[in-house]
Amino acid sequence: MTDKNGELPRGWKSVKLVDLSINGIINGIFKHRHEFGSSIPIVNVYDLYQGMAVDLSKVERVEVSEQDFQRYQIISGDLLFCRSSLKKEGIGWCCYVPETSEAAVFDCHIMRVRPNIEEVIPEFVAYYWSHPDVRVKIIENSRTSTMTTMNQQDLANVDVLLPPLPEQKRIVAILNEQMSAVEKARTAAEAQLQAAKTLPAAYLREVFDSPEAQKWERKTLGEICNISTGTTPATDKLHYYQGNVPFAKTSEITNNKIDRTEIYISQQAVNDYSLKIYPVGTVLMAMYGQGKTRGQVGILNIPATTTQNAAAIVPSSNLLSEYLWYWLRGQYEYLRSIGYLGDISHLSLKYVKQIEIPFTTIMEQKNIVKELDQKMSSVENLQRSLQDQLDTIKQLPAALLRQAFNGEL
Repeated sequence: MTDKNGELPRGWKSVKLVDLSINGIINGIFKHRHEFGSSIPIVNVYDLYQGMAVDLSKVERVEVSEQDFQRYQIISGDLLFCRSSLKKEGIGWCCYVPETSEAAVFDCHIMRVRPNIEEVIPEFVAYYWSHPDVRVKIIENSRTSTMTTMNQQDLANVDVLLPPLPEQKRIVAILNEQMSAVEKARTAAEAQLQAAKTLPAAYLREVFDSPEAQKWERKTLGEICNISTGTTPATDKLHYYQGNVPFAKTSEITNNKIDRTEIYISQQAVNDYSLKIYPVGTVLMAMYGQGKTRGQVGILNIPATTTQNAAAIVPSSNLLSEYLWYWLRGQYEYLRSIGYLGDISHLSLKYVKQIEIPFTTIMEQKNIVKELDQKMSSVENLQRSLQDQLDTIKQLPAALLRQAFNGEL
């Protein structure tokens, strides 16, 4: 945060944070959970991560004595810093208290600095604390055991590069305007990306829920497919996992084409467990998984074996693998709703074999696959483009902060 000669911008100075405070640095109040629910708003660590300015309308409330309130009260302009965090990246995070008509206190995992507003603008410090280089230094100087922590002395000794007050006001005004524009752009990009992610399901419904498709014959997968499952070799036998036979796990089944796997097993593992190597075109269905995994499908682009938690579906000659794969992708919500539902919800081969598929001619299947291939390729390109755009937007705040604290605004 210096110029190319390693010097501060003209008129700037380096000041310890504690020297900018009115009454030093104070840790917050500890409260038991049964004391929460009403009375005074209390800011906790979670609230610090919701924006640079603390929103007191969204925080919890707690009972406090008059004595504790006087000691731990926060007022407009106060700076709040995270002093203990489950994640290293969150340590030292800073927010300021905006203009507010309601009194509040702050939690014991937070430190408060009441700045001398004749020397420093609170928003300026909050922006400064978000600078990538400052964040790196704070994290490097923290301590990590069960949690990542910093103490009052750590915070007190952080250097703040400070321009004259009028320059602070100018920088804050510019950053407020620019950050607002970035946030609007980020929100718009995220909405566009989310809309693009809904297109594959819409295309699948367009084909398989069409009036024409409703007229097609229905057949169960058990009638027209060979369905089985795999086995996981003993994980304590290292030699089983030193080979070149692809082994597909359910975490790798993500409505995708499987070109490679994370794990490769040995031929001895294949022999000892009588594992079947499934051919290219086999559709794998994840039968277990509490998150998004259960019900997702993948299609093998390589011969591979798999785990007992996946169904391997090998279609007959009158059913295209790609057609089956696309259709099952469109049945995700239905697949999530069937099977054994409980502590460990899962599908079974019995349920998979009973699933009905709209069955049409090979020629019609080929036409559908060709159409969907083209549409899905276009969607993937669109999603990549929108994701790249979003990633670029997310990098803008750091670039703006570097400009601001290099004296380049």
